[in-house]
Amino acid sequence: MSTEPRIQLDGISKRFGTHQALEDLSFSLGGASIIGYVGPNGAGKTTTIKLMMNLLTQDSGELSILGKSYGDGAREIYGAIGYMPQIIAFQEWRRLDGTLELFGRLSGIPNEELPARVEEVLEIVGLKEKIRSRISELSGGMKRKLGLAQAILHRPEVLILDEPLVGLDPSGRLLFKSIIRDLAREGVTVFFSSHILGDVEDIVDEIIILAGGRKRFRGGVEELRSRLKGRKEIRLSLSHDEGAAALLREIRQIVEISHLPGDECLLRHKDEADGDLLTHEIIENLLKGGCRIRSIAPVSDSLEDLFAGFIEQWN
Repeated sequence: MSTEPRIQLDGISKRFGTHQALEDLSFSLGGASIIGYVGPNGAGKTTTIKLMMNLLTQDSGELSILGKSYGDGAREIYGAIGYMPQIIAFQEWRRLDGTLELFGRLSGIPNEELPARVEEVLEIVGLKEKIRSRISELSGGMKRKLGLAQAILHRPEVLILDEPLVGLDPSGRLLFKSIIRDLAREGVTVFFSSHILGDVEDIVDEIIILAGGRKRFRGGVEELRSRLKGRKEIRLSLSHDEGAAALLREIRQIVEISHLPGDECLLRHKDEADGDLLTHEIIENLLKGGCRIRSIAPVSDSLEDLFAGFIEQWN
């Protein structure tokens, strides 16, 4: 498999009137991976995706897909890239099979392969029983599923999804995430934007944070947690806590004890403390003091919390 980036952005800038939507944006995507593209409203996420799809033209910088630009390799690019826009629009009077067969022919799928492939992708997204229904009969969530079916119909190497999880119920979000994971396992590069940050955290290999038209971070969720030095807390639940507070105060790495409803408490510890060693010390001290522990676990910030904290510095 080639190690060449499948998508490469170098110094991309885009302005709309007086608004600088993107400024000197650079990153590359490649290989079997899932990249979440997150940022506040107006950060430039959809602008980036439209540039990737040749729906907009950058003011400066270079953009290549599979080593080619749209100027000299548009046909090859369109054959290798799948796209699901944020707003799904189909001709409502068409049937599902006819719609996908049309897109399949436009994508270069041989006519003899189309019927089987249409059935296959509709089964993947859970719409096979609707194959002969008109699009006007579908719910909003079903139309989003049809949009994903259209995006993966021609087996693209790169899949670009703009807010794909919006408008889906919990079972629909689970289905989409499962499909995205399966595609990455098959070697597809999946790049998607989302404001549903918990869903991003569930499935991504990396996240790119965009704010003010600039890339502010790229890396894994744990790397972001480490950089932001998120909450340093341990949640503790006791069934017999007589004397526990005094025992915990003897541990120098604990700086604050907050009592919660029931028999739970939060233990805030120093930034430099090793969480595993501290947890072991807490258990050891409490058991020696006759306390009974129901549960003990570190408290991790969600991607939502980390994202909000990270974005504050750019507002």
